Amino acid sequence: MPQIPDAVAVNIPYGLLSFAANTSNNDEWLTIDIQYPSPLPTLNANQYYAYLKRINGEWKIMNMDTSNQDGYFELVNNTTIRLHIKDNGQFDADDRAGIIADPGGIAVVTTQPPAGGSGGGGGGGGGAVVIQPTKTTVSTSVTVSKQIIGDELVISGIIADDKGKLDIDAIVVITFTGKTGLSKVYTVDVKSGEYSLRVNVVEVLKAVKSKDISIRVDFQGIDKQVTPTRIVEYKGSDTHDTAIITIDKLLDSVKKGKHAYMLALDNLTEHNIAKITFHAEDGKGKVLVVKAKDFDRKRISMQEVELTVKKIISFTDVVKVAIVKDGKVTYKVYDDKGRLIKEGIL
Repeated sequence: MPQIPDAVAVNIPYGLLSFAANTSNNDEWLTIDIQYPSPLPTLNANQYYAYLKRINGEWKIMNMDTSNQDGYFELVNNTTIRLHIKDNGQFDADDRAGIIADPGGIAVVTTQPPAGGSGGGGGGGGGAVVIQPTKTTVSTSVTVSKQIIGDELVISGIIADDKGKLDIDAIVVITFTGKTGLSKVYTVDVKSGEYSLRVNVVEVLKAVKSKDISIRVDFQGIDKQVTPTRIVEYKGSDTHDTAIITIDKLLDSVKKGKHAYMLALDNLTEHNIAKITFHAEDGKGKVLVVKAKDFDRKRISMQEVELTVKKIISFTDVVKVAIVKDGKVTYKVYDDKGRLIKEGIL
């Protein structure tokens, strides 16, 4: 443990966090925020915060002195600290220019035994004594509700114990999984025991390639420091739900290359794509080349080409077509019942 003058106890409630970051120019300062999963411990009169760095097997003590030429930290709010670290200073664990590494953690330093406590001998050699906190374990549960508002899927709920909603800040992990086995994962903040995720429906459908999805909300648990001698541990929990997302959209994107257009059609409808036609307008343009995988091509004239599918193009399948043309060309997409489901102009 670190040798801190006059300290009789040092507590590192969240352990150490390691990261490496690039600066934009050599010999610059790095400023980075670290948000912890629960509020920082409340200090007694005989306590203060320090940021402890573990560099080359030695402890470095960073404080809140802004005049320090190598680095300092500040409190942003009750869950977040802000580090200011000079590249290649004493608080940088990486001696390469432009790269700053930081194994460290926020600590509560106690300078004298709590009133009525047995304390610990911090005098003499100046060794730090670590108070081993007692731990209380609380079982939790997660609720989940879902609704679709326009093009957004909204997932929300609370973290609770047997007495009701918990007033904690933490994170939950929400995983959408389709029948395809593909998944999309989101990390969501919990504020005062509540969480909410709003995500674009198309984004989820494209990721999992299925209308039928399972939803898992996973609260991974946290240790919440209450005093230097007591920790409340909120155990992790998870819940599952399912949803069927229906959407009637055929999304297109067009990319112009050096010689050809690339047309991509994302089928998110209940319709199977069966045919695509290309027609040059005004009789002046020409459809020179059209290529698409899994389609048979029929040239009707220099102004018109028809693509017919070799296999079913169903929900979440993507059609990619390369077109070389001269002038304005209209494309139309038909389903297997002959209905026009999409048209556009290239």
